[in-house]
Amino acid sequence: MNEKRFYKLVSLLLHPILLPVVGVQYFFYTQAHTLLPEFKLKVTALVFLCTFVLPLALLTVLKKRNKIKSFDLPNGSERKVPFIVSIALFYLLGTYLGKAPVLLPLARLFIGCSLAISLAYVVTNRKFKISIHMIGMGTFVALIVLTSLNQLQNQLLLVACSFVASGLAGQARLHLKAHNTQEVYIGFLAGICSQLLAHTNLFF
Repeated sequence: MNEKRFYKLVSLLLHPILLPVVGVQYFFYTQAHTLLPEFKLKVTALVFLCTFVLPLALLTVLKKRNKIKSFDLPNGSERKVPFIVSIALFYLLGTYLGKAPVLLPLARLFIGCSLAISLAYVVTNRKFKISIHMIGMGTFVALIVLTSLNQLQNQLLLVACSFVASGLAGQARLHLKAHNTQEVYIGFLAGICSQLLAHTNLFF
């Protein structure tokens, strides 16, 4: 496998459209309390619908109507509509999950995602576009670190692995010339900072 194929595989495996469901499963795995399997399945299905099925359906429609060139959204101007829809979906998902006290960490996770994408929407233009891959990785790193601190669990290995994965994702985006260094770093910091803000109890 050559470098380009390797980095394409990394970008695919660490794609931001896949990370929300992974984050939900991580949340369920780390909880000390017992949740019914049926409840977990319903939450997972809802997250999968809002963060994978609906966004993918939207991109498919936009692609067929020639509003976007590819699912990678290489042009900053092509990202506006998908971003607006994602902001709304993440915010609505977060507020809905926040109605269940046991799911507050997940609710804050998705509110934070909405904040990060809002930032990306504001600053994105034809010449500058924040890496959504790195927003996703920054969010995932923040989730693991915050969970470890809140539950007083030693998850140093997972934290280290999440940083390594983030580094691989960033290198992949740079190698594939999808982003420049500034867009990668800002994306990662946006993911982390949005989660810190969402977990300050300003929203719940």
